[in-house]
Amino acid sequence: MKFKVTDHIALVFENQASTIDFFKTFEKIYPNIQSKNIIVSLAEFQISASDFIEKIIKISEHHQKGKRSFVIVSPKAVPDKLPEALIWAPTLQEAKDLIEMDEMQRDLGF
Repeated sequence: MKFKVTDHIALVFENQASTIDFFKTFEKIYPNIQSKNIIVSLAEFQISASDFIEKIIKISEHHQKGKRSFVIVSPKAVPDKLPEALIWAPTLQEAKDLIEMDEMQRDLGF
């Protein structure tokens, strides 16, 4: 797992096959990025694993309670097969756009 922090966004890139390793590593880096909006770029195999989706939704919901965005990027995901609770974008730029819209809504009090 690699991560890069910019002014208000933490980009997390994951391409390992083990979902267990993903969550262990993410748990270790989360304290460093919890104050940022988070974009997690996933490999195709992860977005299709139901146990992975359930765990990532819990992380996302927890993070959003802190008034921060949590967006998954997966170009091969099928939106109709993803739960509504998961904020998803097919590209990194679209994920950044979603975060920008979220921030505007929060600033306006929505």
